[in-house]
Amino acid sequence: MASRRGAVFNLCQRRPNFAIDYWQLPQDARLREVIITVRTDEAEHRDVIHNFVDAIDAKRG
Repeated sequence: MASRRGAVFNLCQRRPNFAIDYWQLPQDARLREVIITVRTDEAEHRDVIHNFVDAIDAKRG
């Protein structure tokens, strides 16, 4: 992945300011940290949704 290799210049730049408050990132966070945080957050949402679907399927039999 290009972000892991540092091949994307923008990943070394500062993050958008809203990310600091929304994801409670450190003040010196870079865009790379924002991407990692967003991916982790979305994975949690994915897991919750899958759990709901599994519960619905189990009730249907």
